[in-house]
Amino acid sequence: MGNYSKNLRARVSTKGPTQGYCAICKNLATLSRDHVPPRCCGNIDTHILDFLHSRKPSISTQSQGGTHFRTICSECNGDRLGLRYDPALGDLTKEVKYYAQKAYEGEIALPDTIQVKVQPQKIARSVVGHLMAAVATDEIREASCSSPVNQILRNYFLNPDSPLPDEIEIYYWIYPGKKQTVLKHFAKQDSFGGKLTFGSCLKFPPLGFYITHTSPHIPHPGVRKLLKNKSINIDQEASIAIKLNEIPPLDFPEKPSNKGMVMLTDKLGYEALPKEGS
Repeated sequence: MGNYSKNLRARVSTKGPTQGYCAICKNLATLSRDHVPPRCCGNIDTHILDFLHSRKPSISTQSQGGTHFRTICSECNGDRLGLRYDPALGDLTKEVKYYAQKAYEGEIALPDTIQVKVQPQKIARSVVGHLMAAVATDEIREASCSSPVNQILRNYFLNPDSPLPDEIEIYYWIYPGKKQTVLKHFAKQDSFGGKLTFGSCLKFPPLGFYITHTSPHIPHPGVRKLLKNKSINIDQEASIAIKLNEIPPLDFPEKPSNKGMVMLTDKLGYEALPKEGS
């Protein structure tokens, strides 16, 4: 295998060292494998990972037993995510999955909107934590955070009493595609001369999430804010609206409009499909 192909394979790296600086809390520790999305959301099958915008020749990476990355400590993985926050995201996934597929297929009549009771602060921290863990095998070699935005999200995740910071928004929508998609720290401009949106996204059937930093309006009616009240208590429930008749394109938000552009590094993004027969 030539150097070019080796470099391609390294861009979607799931196997970090066993010892390193946790991608979330930054403590030096033995690292564990974090499923992105969590196993309770159905991420249990072997997946084939590839680049969002691949160049030929493309060398994919196989992740057995779900898409996972050895990048975070056992406290962040098991205690914080697994026990405290992921069950709320898993419950929402199960609630929405049936409606998402039927809405996309158009086989039966469905209401325009359904209301779902959730714990939005726990869901938000689950999404933030798993995005920080994904494709972070370079970050675990250093004690410092990779970016100011990561530090903001880290502080929010680690403090259960913290409100969602003013400059951060988390959006959600129905995603009826088959792929898992992660794209971290990318910039998007929807029109020439328009404002840039900086953010990261996590998509897996049946949900999409988009974390933005100092963002303008997200231009699609099916995309809603997860935390209308950013100071809601960590255990408090709220009702969120799931739009069944206004589903964004499957390649939203990573694909630019005809008059827009996206700036990204393929080392911080991937798409994954279940392996046939897994």
